[in-house]
Amino acid sequence: MTKSYSFGLAVLFVFVLLVQNSLAQGNNPVGLDEGRITLRGHTSGVSSLSFSPDGRTLASGSNDATIRLWDVVALREKSRLTGHAGLVNSVTFSPDGKTLASSNEDVRMWDVASGREKEPLEGHMRAFFALTFSPDGSTLAACLADIHLWDVASRREKPRLRGHSPSAYTVGWSLNAETEKYRLYPIR
Repeated sequence: MTKSYSFGLAVLFVFVLLVQNSLAQGNNPVGLDEGRITLRGHTSGVSSLSFSPDGRTLASGSNDATIRLWDVVALREKSRLTGHAGLVNSVTFSPDGKTLASSNEDVRMWDVASGREKEPLEGHMRAFFALTFSPDGSTLAACLADIHLWDVASRREKPRLRGHSPSAYTVGWSLNAETEKYRLYPIR
């Protein structure tokens, strides 16, 4: 497990324990119902979730064409990101937590602190199933029938990884212990 993933799970576990303790003491803060937490804001179903690397922010992409950033400690909405024309298929944080990428018929990148959209990515855009940043944050990968790659700094598309039939539904990076380099793996 990566360090940020492990930390995110630990934060989520502590969060669940706090909720259970609060309910056991008879407290029921807004959004809590018998151990369930409901963050209200989207007007349609949620299609994608991603925790920030520090575990304090949850991004939710929805069928209502919005992305919400939630403060999971205070249980409140931090910001609403708009710009997609429809269903937000995927949301993912960069490893440093400063950038959020989202996909619909296009891929957008957002500054998490300000909620503003960053400069658009170059290249062919489609309705991608999933997005993921490389562990160093330098490359963004998006999957469909081909894996599309972008250099995050220049916003330019890199050569695609072709030939995934049927489509890849998600992708993940893996560290090769011998070469100490990361490799991208499509998952069907």
